[in-house]
Amino acid sequence: MSVFHTYVDWTTEEVPRPFYVGKGNEYRTRNPERNQKHKHVRNKFGHRREIIFSSQDERECLKLEIQLIQEHHTFYLDDCADKDIACNFTKGGDGATGWVPTDSQRKNISDGIKKAHSDNPEYAKEIARLAKIRMNDPEFVAKVSNAIKDAFKKMPKEKLQEMRNKSSLKNKGRISPQRGERSWRTTLDDELVRQIRRDYLQIRENYKKVEVVKNLAEKYQQGYNAIFKIISGATWKHVEV
Repeated sequence: MSVFHTYVDWTTEEVPRPFYVGKGNEYRTRNPERNQKHKHVRNKFGHRREIIFSSQDERECLKLEIQLIQEHHTFYLDDCADKDIACNFTKGGDGATGWVPTDSQRKNISDGIKKAHSDNPEYAKEIARLAKIRMNDPEFVAKVSNAIKDAFKKMPKEKLQEMRNKSSLKNKGRISPQRGERSWRTTLDDELVRQIRRDYLQIRENYKKVEVVKNLAEKYQQGYNAIFKIISGATWKHVEV
């Protein structure tokens, strides 16, 4: 049978402070990675993991996890918590093997993180800075991209089409606000995409491709890259002329 451990993570300062309480199996206990805030605290204040209790009864370990989170005030919304280092985003007991959070639990965690950021603007800036560095790492970006592609490959075609339809209706006639006008990730509706392609087919023989794209971009008030990707078939592949 598997053995589970309840542990406490401490800083390695002159006066150590507890900043995270967890429960896990042998692999989970040996792996220091938890959440982004946990990584930030580890890097800034050091890290020492102390195993408090081990048992084949997972429920006993979860029960102790809840108790230790309360005693050490590592739940970041605890009134007595040190907000700078408290890294538990729940009160514990929800990490049972195979546990999948409900929509309500996900929302509570998300709302809590947002509140923590609003209460500590400097920490929020630091998280944003670290995220920017990470997203500039080609290996990390490739890993995320491959994971997303694999997820889409496993998704039923009906679900993919439903997602496309929702996105098209919600953002009809808009350019992605995250990427700006130069983005090819346009959110035009299907009929307008067909019209752009028809226009391109009619005038492409009389002008250079660059000129055609510029004209269409101006006519339909879209970014150059958006039009280029549409007429090249690199995006909106589900839309036929």
